[in-house]
Amino acid sequence: MSSTGFNLYAGGVLVNAAQYTLNANGTPATVTFPLTATATITQIAVDNSNITTVTCANTFYVGQKVVCTGITTPSSLNSVVLTILTASGTQFTASGYTHVLFGPSASVGTVTPLAPANAAVITYDAATVYYRVRFVDPSYDFNLFQYRFWDLQNLTFLSVNR
Repeated sequence: MSSTGFNLYAGGVLVNAAQYTLNANGTPATVTFPLTATATITQIAVDNSNITTVTCANTFYVGQKVVCTGITTPSSLNSVVLTILTASGTQFTASGYTHVLFGPSASVGTVTPLAPANAAVITYDAATVYYRVRFVDPSYDFNLFQYRFWDLQNLTFLSVNR
């Protein structure tokens, strides 16, 4: 199976294609969430609404859960699971960390994405999906029921692996 226009959703939220690998040629097709897309933090700020803004090059998506480690300032952010609220390639905002007004301040550390939780509903849509198949019979009998209109009551085929 191969696909074009493939979109993956975790808990109803569109997942950034950089956060998973699609093996559409396997039987069955599989999606893998490698947790290697860490981001290196350069700056952190927390506003009066407890929204954390982190500056770092990233591929995170809205709704994704991430965890921070090795944070120098504020160190209380280490091991806190954050939920991404907005994301761009250079920074993201998140909820889940309660702190007094802070920063923006230079900081070091890493942010690691978490795979969707167990029991998270994973869904997808695809504009086009192709399956390699072969027909079971070498020929079929079509019925001409009206000028230029044919019908076939039964068509059988088998899936073919590459």
